[in-house]
Amino acid sequence: MSVAGLKNKFAKAGQYMSEKVLKAEHTRKDEEYREMEKAVDAMATAAEHMMREVNYVLQPNPTERMKVAARRKVKSDKAFYPYEEGPLGDVMIKASADLGEKVPNYASGLESVGTAMKELADERDNLSVNVGQNFNEPLNQFLARDIKEIATHRKKMQSRRLNFDAKRRKMAAAKGGNAGVTEDEVREAEAKFEEAYDLSADSMQNLLESEGEQLAQLTALCEAMVDSHQAAIRILENALVSVNARIEESSSTTRDPSDRRQARQKAV
Repeated sequence: MSVAGLKNKFAKAGQYMSEKVLKAEHTRKDEEYREMEKAVDAMATAAEHMMREVNYVLQPNPTERMKVAARRKVKSDKAFYPYEEGPLGDVMIKASADLGEKVPNYASGLESVGTAMKELADERDNLSVNVGQNFNEPLNQFLARDIKEIATHRKKMQSRRLNFDAKRRKMAAAKGGNAGVTEDEVREAEAKFEEAYDLSADSMQNLLESEGEQLAQLTALCEAMVDSHQAAIRILENALVSVNARIEESSSTTRDPSDRRQARQKAV
């Protein structure tokens, strides 16, 4: 860094400390600019929190969620989050196989519901992938691109504002003596500050006027969850039809106790 650059850096640092400690006068942002800052910061915070909370909705166990993410990243395999319906389905299907022909209708019902549970687990995984692609990823891009760009403009504006106020304060303190800074330098610093101020204000305004993009992300989330819940309803309704059919079959094939006594007597 050049000597002039170092001087500017120290001057801005001195101006910053004077404002914070000594409450020195400085160029203030207008009310509209401050309101835009608040709105942009609120949007960024909302995006960060929504990304975090939607993961808890889709995959509640953070430890398992991290394990799956690590496996998919390191091993490049299709690792699945262990949704609770999956193990329940495995238990039911195993019980069905164990029962076999001993209680055929109950075994068949267990198999139907167990299969449905495993299908529900698959559907929840599909929902997680869908929401990740159409909700989380756009939010991540929003933070990494739009918010980051605005933050860069705001930081640049702040730097130029400190530079302008430092030069202006230095000239005012000299009271006609040798200030070490010329009026042309002050005017140039002011022009650069105003340029950065307008650029940062325009970037925030453009973001705030792009509500349609953020609304589209909310639509994608709702549509994904509606599709998933409708699929879950279809899966459970099919299982229910199968179980009800087994109930009717069981009622029609119930043996009379006298039949068992007669069979036992014949065996004797």
